[in-house]
Formats: sequence, C-alpha cells, structure tokens
Amino acid sequence: MAYSFSNVIHPAGADNMGGMATDVYFAPQTAFKSFPTFKKEDDIYLEGKFEFLESDAAFVHITATYKTNGLKSNAVGDTDCRCSKQEGEFFHPGASEAAAKFARLVQNTPGVFIVRDTEGKWRVIGDVVNPANVTVEHDTGKSPEDRKGFTIKFEAYSTRPIVYYKPTDEKNPFPVVGGTKPSGGGTGIGG
Repeated sequence: MAYSFSNVIHPAGADNMGGMATDVYFAPQTAFKSFPTFKKEDDIYLEGKFEFLESDAAFVHITATYKTNGLKSNAVGDTDCRCSKQEGEFFHPGASEAAAKFARLVQNTPGVFIVRDTEGKWRVIGDVVNPANVTVEHDTGKSPEDRKGFTIKFEAYSTRPIVYYKPTDEKNPFPVVGGTKPSGGGTGIGG
C-alpha cells in the first residue's frame, strides 16, 4: 500500500502552545478486554472503546503539577525498521500514601497512559502489545522552597510518533476509577 502524502503547513499566526494538561490517566496492560484500533494503516487516531476485564476496573487519575507534564517522540532503529519511541514525564507533588502506593505498583506494571494536550486532544502512550514502561523517583528536596514529590517517567514504542484517541462519547471518553469524568475534576491520586 502506498501512503498518500499531503502538504504539511503551519499558517502564520496559528496557535502552537506547548505543554500538557495536569490530569494523567493510567491503566495496566493486562486490565483490558478490548482496546481501540486504527481504522486504516496510516491513521493516527485510535477509535473505539477501552473495555476492561473486570467490571470495577478503569483508568486511575493522577494529578500532575502545572508545567511539568510533557511528551516527546523520537525515531529509533536502523534504516528500514524505524519506529517511534514515545516518552512522557510529569511531577506529582507530595508524599501521600496513595501516591507512594501507586509509585510502588506502577514501576513494575507496564500499561497505558492517556493525557490531554493543549488543543484538547487525547494522547495515548502505550498499548496492549507495546505497553509503556515506567520509572518513578521521589525527592524530598533540601530546603523549604524545594519541590517535594514524585517524578514519573514512561516510555513506549509505536509505529506512530503521536497516537490520538477519538472517543465515541466525548462526555465520557473512557472509564475512570471512582466514576469521575476525564478532563478534570475528581480527586485523582493524592488530590
């Protein structure tokens, strides 16, 4: 199949604000019954629903400190076998019991992250075949003005540099623990 290229233009004056939302969502790779799919080989949007094996399973909500949540991707691999390494990082403030338990579990649990970008689009990092792997650091700081909390880093490999999710229901795009709706609100971990 030949890919159909088209012009890639950024109009003068168009918005291009960086950063990501302060709400991050995570679910373990093994929790899914079904996962959204790409409708065509060259799509960048996943379509369909996230369905979980257990009736009470869902994405967990983690709050990120403003201006600490970011994603990037780089092409990796040899010629003719390149893919994208997607990486994310955010900071969660404090040392709450909920955050410490999450950090303990997530560092050995491959999974899927969902984050909303500044244009309101859902970004997905990881899937059931190539899940995101996570590392967690905690820092108490040394002086009162230092920040104290968890730095959570994750990475996954994909055939696409960016994976978006197009929900079938914008008001309830995916299930979240406690029934809170994604996009804000809810308490999240340590919130």
